[in-house]
Amino acid sequence: MGFKHAFGAPWETATPRITVRCLIAGGSSPRNGSRGHIPLFAAHPYDSVFRGRIVGMGENSLDEVVRPEREIARLQAWQVREIAAYSGSRDDAADVASEVALALAISENAARIKIGLARDLVTRLPETLGALSRGDIDLYKASKVSEPTAVLADDMAREVDAAVADRLAGRDPSSIRRMVNRAVQKVEPEGAAARAALS
Repeated sequence: MGFKHAFGAPWETATPRITVRCLIAGGSSPRNGSRGHIPLFAAHPYDSVFRGRIVGMGENSLDEVVRPEREIARLQAWQVREIAAYSGSRDDAADVASEVALALAISENAARIKIGLARDLVTRLPETLGALSRGDIDLYKASKVSEPTAVLADDMAREVDAAVADRLAGRDPSSIRRMVNRAVQKVEPEGAAARAALS
């Protein structure tokens, strides 16, 4: 699978998932220790993407990495709403967990966690759900708002939700959790102190 070019001879190097074809200036080869090889393009099923993003390193390459992540988050928000709606339409929580587990091919425990998070986002943390819907955070980051606010009454959880929602984007999960913990302590200082004493 060689190719000819005025600059010199071709060579190929393979990784388990991608073959990169390079052009060797002056006909030299990296196999014999020569330097000066110039990457030309990537041979890959997604060659057009790799040519523009990996080899060429176009200025929008990171935007293209982030864009699918935002779309995934929007789909997660859609699924959250559907799970919460389905759960709300059924009387038996055990049956709901079993059915969701079967539908998604996950364990019942994982299904219960998913259902609990969905209900929490829809009923107690609407601003966080909005951030998920916009693609500002993913579902795992949303869970870092849900977990620390689980000890709060609904009205206090909504207060924390409103306080942190505009500051979620661009933070990693640990940073989100620390921020939410501080907000929980602020809205319920006595309860936070009592929980700290028990821990």
